[in-house]
Amino acid sequence: MTKLGKALIIGAGIGGLTTAIALKERGFEPVVFERAPRDRGHGTTLVLWPNALRILQRWRLADDIIAMGVRNVTMSVRTMSGKKLYELPLHSLENKYGFPVVTILRSDLHSLLIDRLGEGHIHWGQEFESAEQDDQQVRAHFTNGDSVEGELMIGADGIYSKVRPIITGNVALRDCGYVAYRGMVNHLLPDLPRGEGIEFWGRGRRFGLFPTGNQGVYWFATMNAQGSQGRQKDSPYYRKEELLAEFANWSPSVRLALEQTEPSSIVRHPILDLPTIGSLTKGRIAILGDAAHAMTPNLGQGACQAIEDSGALGDCLQVGNNVGAALLQYEKLRLARVQKIVALSYRMGWVSQWSNPVLCSIRNTVFSAVPSFIKLIQVGRIID
Repeated sequence: MTKLGKALIIGAGIGGLTTAIALKERGFEPVVFERAPRDRGHGTTLVLWPNALRILQRWRLADDIIAMGVRNVTMSVRTMSGKKLYELPLHSLENKYGFPVVTILRSDLHSLLIDRLGEGHIHWGQEFESAEQDDQQVRAHFTNGDSVEGELMIGADGIYSKVRPIITGNVALRDCGYVAYRGMVNHLLPDLPRGEGIEFWGRGRRFGLFPTGNQGVYWFATMNAQGSQGRQKDSPYYRKEELLAEFANWSPSVRLALEQTEPSSIVRHPILDLPTIGSLTKGRIAILGDAAHAMTPNLGQGACQAIEDSGALGDCLQVGNNVGAALLQYEKLRLARVQKIVALSYRMGWVSQWSNPVLCSIRNTVFSAVPSFIKLIQVGRIID
């Protein structure tokens, strides 16, 4: 294999690591810089759809991910009391695309990617500060005083990216008007078969349950922001108490999940996205993942689109290609697609967070009336 120059990658999340793997396969020397320390045991759960797994299979990772995670056979949406509105037969997607829908702990996927890349490519505790470039190279500077030169630099440093302003200037994030809580139950729940995901929809609130690869259950809750303001205290303990009060009259499965959650596992954050930017590249610098197209979690496509970005970069950055031209080709391949998915995910969240009782009734009636094959066609348009 022809050896190419260094590829500097800022961020060792899912997008950064898959990019490093993709570029290593192309002959680059990937060097990953992550501001966090080595211990990244935190995190919750990801859903990987077939569009992500078919990219991961290029790097011989899909089989291990499927084995470590949970194959999702069905996903249903229900009312707050548990009445089923519709069910999506996810096994049909595996029949069509050759890959299942998999739920996996973020920490498990992270470990798999590090093992595949090689620990030696990652520099932990290195916080990016600035960069400059010319027609030959890019130089990245870090807060500890280090500077490193490379043939290109990829910003995979998340929603609050420090690389993004180099390309786009200061772009405001969009507050989507609701907050999310996430937590884990360290064992299976009696009313949640392995392989079945459930979302409960109420008025300005949702609650989701998904089995994970560690014989546990990941859950999330969302509440419109006006319903979660004015708290005098915020800690894992008070978050649990708040959730138990807010979801007191919901399905028993919701109450059971909250009751059996250790408060220390509960995290809370606002839902933000990045609605529109004009470019993903500037010279020898590009961005991907949440740095480029942070999206709401409503379609489960955040990590999937970061993985797609990585695959596209690997396709464009081949031996003999001019780096700047290759990055522009990456932008051409990805920009319209990811912005479409950002918009779809935002609209899905807007509808599912409705609080007006009349609108909620109409929403539930419409969703329950649409046949499953129509919903699968709509999902397929995202996967294709």
